[in-house]
Amino acid sequence: SRGGWSFWNMQRNRGLSAASTSTNWVLSATTKNEGYSIWTSAGGEWRPRPTDAHAPAYYHDLAELYLEAARRLPIADIPYLADCISISGLAVGLADPVTNIVLTTINAFAKRPSYVRPLKPDDALEKISKKTTFVVGARDSRTGLIKFLLCYFRNLTQDQAEKCLDVAGHHLPLAVRLVEVGRWGSESEVVPLLQPDAARTRTALRQAAKCSNTDGLVRLMTWRYPRRLLDPVLDDLRGGKQLTADCIYKICDLLRCSWPPEPTPAPTPGVYRDNSGNVTTITKIRKDVFATTTVSKDLVATTTITSTCPSNGDCARDDGVHLSTELGTEISSGVNSTTAESAPRENPDFLPLLKMSLLDTVHGFYIDALGILPSQALRDRHLLRAVLTAGHCYGPWDPVSNIILNSIWYDAVFPLSDDVANQIGAADILDARSMTRVESCSLDGLVAFVRYTYSISEQEAVVLLCQHRFNLSYMLQGPKKIFFNLASAVLVAKHPQPAAFGDFLNSLTPAKLVRLRSLVSDRGLGYVLSGDTLVRLKKMLTNGITCVAAAAVQSMAPDLPQSALETLSARRETFKSQQDYVRTKLESLLLDYGRNKGHLYRLGIVCGVTTARYHLYSTCYHVNFLASTDVPNDSTRPWALFFAEFWSIVDLRVEESTNVPFCCHVRDSFNAYSSKPSSVSAIKLLLLYTTLTERE
Repeated sequence: SRGGWSFWNMQRNRGLSAASTSTNWVLSATTKNEGYSIWTSAGGEWRPRPTDAHAPAYYHDLAELYLEAARRLPIADIPYLADCISISGLAVGLADPVTNIVLTTINAFAKRPSYVRPLKPDDALEKISKKTTFVVGARDSRTGLIKFLLCYFRNLTQDQAEKCLDVAGHHLPLAVRLVEVGRWGSESEVVPLLQPDAARTRTALRQAAKCSNTDGLVRLMTWRYPRRLLDPVLDDLRGGKQLTADCIYKICDLLRCSWPPEPTPAPTPGVYRDNSGNVTTITKIRKDVFATTTVSKDLVATTTITSTCPSNGDCARDDGVHLSTELGTEISSGVNSTTAESAPRENPDFLPLLKMSLLDTVHGFYIDALGILPSQALRDRHLLRAVLTAGHCYGPWDPVSNIILNSIWYDAVFPLSDDVANQIGAADILDARSMTRVESCSLDGLVAFVRYTYSISEQEAVVLLCQHRFNLSYMLQGPKKIFFNLASAVLVAKHPQPAAFGDFLNSLTPAKLVRLRSLVSDRGLGYVLSGDTLVRLKKMLTNGITCVAAAAVQSMAPDLPQSALETLSARRETFKSQQDYVRTKLESLLLDYGRNKGHLYRLGIVCGVTTARYHLYSTCYHVNFLASTDVPNDSTRPWALFFAEFWSIVDLRVEESTNVPFCCHVRDSFNAYSSKPSSVSAIKLLLLYTTLTERE
């Protein structure tokens, strides 16, 4: 255990029963240059744990935080707290590091076993007075803080996370704010971060807790507690003074409190008959609402409607508050000066982070564009091909309008031949990499446009885009030089038809720009282009050059040999089969989702699919797609982004299975996080313009 305690003490304190793999821990007497090593005994042979070469750089800072946390605890009155802080104290959390250590220590004390061997107060005080007691705690805290940042910011590297922690003094909210301000500019423009209810925060806390002996870190930092229990201890926790034993026990009572109240267990739908001859039918009306109809043996029927949601009584009066939020309110004001002076935007080491952050935002632009373009035109008339091929986000309008108009122009000037279109049929995006390619090309072109316009470096161009959040309207006020720079950026972006696209940009007159902007840019919330508007846009964008350009491109197309045609045909059949399978699954999940919400939903375009193979040869599917409420004869209903997970092999153990298929609506968020599924219990990381989503 920490501080040279034997494994027997750690086993006693944590109530462990598996003594077969006993391991003894002691601190080695190392020099400062060697770092702080921990020796283990396994199989009767002493071996050193791998030393942390960076330990001297952070150990003293974290040890001071532990000493300050120990000073605030009433060790003399409750000696067992010395064991708790040395074993379970962790500087990871949503408050300042000292408060996090205090809370995790008290949380461990609240879960103490019924009997613990008493510790003398003098021994406890001597134990917590030594920095060496907290060697393992410092290492676990450092590792947990890094894991949190790497999970919270998926594009952050470990070196960048370490630099941010060093600047922030291991203050996690400050480090998170530092990264965010470094990416997007001034403090006032940063979106709310570290929301306790956010799945992104919960997932990062869960990853951080894996590196230590701390149990219940996610619950401690994210649960709501009743105000009547929280108020008496808040002043003591905020004040920085030494806590009393009475306050410790009050906090323990608070941490043991379950809030909000546990919901009523849901009844099992079905038909039941009792010994009296009564027949009871339980039907699920919608989520958490059930109808129970009982028919007596005299054929008298009674029906009751019940809900498993907590009653509105106590919850309406006091729905609880987050402990971490209440403790973090006073420290937010101290973020401004540090973040302003230490923002990493000018640091070349942070250029990949800034570019990946911009790429996430560009991804959001494409999802918005797919939601605005008519779904039928995207799938059936293959406008989606134009989006993925040449729908770049740079141009004379805002990024979303650029994607829409550039895609419509390319589809009109370089359409897919009728015979190929008939062979392909309606198509979705089944490979997320196709979106990644066009997004990367778009960002390259946008950065090149800014570089050419201002004659600046790539780093400065990326910083400028971050600072202005892609708002380049002030850059588009100049004459033809702007369109010349755009035409040059087309080459960097690897546009499939750079010459034709450059001519198109040069043909845009001020009056035409205004007319096009009026059709696309003045869109409201949930706006979807109608079919008539799409036809008007095509006519305005082409100017009668469609046939000439299309004929020129088709004449250059090579003739494929028979073997290549057969391979292409086989791949098309595989694509159609996979597409039908995915859409069938999604329609079924949407039907179940609609029953719970009281609506019918219509499946739109599938925006991306990733798969991973697991045990028993089953395949896990993660899918993003657009859907809207189904209204007959209304093709302009707003589309919303959804996420779904399902498996190729259905697990029949529905009650015990963690592989239950589901779908959910993805809330709009500025920060997009995506990943491939990594394990059976993997974080539900959304593929396209999403936040981290968990099954809750």
